[in-house]
Amino acid sequence: MDEKNNKYQKITNFTGEDKFSFSREHSLLLDFLYENKAINETINNLKILEIGGFYGRDAIELLRYGDVTIFDIDTKGKEMFDKFLTEAINFLNKDYKLTNNQNWKLNDNSLVYENKDILDINLKVRYDIICSYNVLHRFKKEKLKTLIIKCFNCLKEGGVMAHIFVSDIRPIEKGFENESNKSNNKIQKHEKADLKASFSNFNGNLEILEYRHILEYDSVRLVHPHVMWYLYFKKYENGNKN
Repeated sequence: MDEKNNKYQKITNFTGEDKFSFSREHSLLLDFLYENKAINETINNLKILEIGGFYGRDAIELLRYGDVTIFDIDTKGKEMFDKFLTEAINFLNKDYKLTNNQNWKLNDNSLVYENKDILDINLKVRYDIICSYNVLHRFKKEKLKTLIIKCFNCLKEGGVMAHIFVSDIRPIEKGFENESNKSNNKIQKHEKADLKASFSNFNGNLEILEYRHILEYDSVRLVHPHVMWYLYFKKYENGNKN
């Protein structure tokens, strides 16, 4: 999405590539939430859970819509996360103030990063949004089903799940075949029918988009293709569709 066509105001004005090796001209996860009207410019009091936030590319943007909690098992994630947000302070757009006093805060909204496995946590908070980007393909079938049940039970009525994750790997550009093989070893392929079955007992509206080809950039593989699932679920209020 070009900046001039961006539908939401970005908190940070990073452009191009930085030392974190990723371009952050926009967030596909934020785009997805905005397109489904889960967020808009008038909302700033949501409770948001992000699974696998790593260094905070999406989390810092989610913060403008409410309090954010991250669960990430990557042992390097918290260190990268703190470095990223420390750098982001110097790139904030006007009207935003990012501070760190035990926990990070953007204006009045707080961000808590937990280096824990979400499957091991007894979640007591109810969330308006539970989301992830490039994470769920790392869960084996039964664990993913367990995770989906946990997410549903932690959603407020009217709350949403929004997950973007790899559905398949296509051969990438010539010369990077070894990198592609490494990626394949980390990916659990989930069929659409199995994903739908995981939601079959839930009251809500489920949409799983067909394969969508996207391009992402990093300093190792440059521009490279992904094939992704876009999964969106909205929990009915009071068990009713309307």
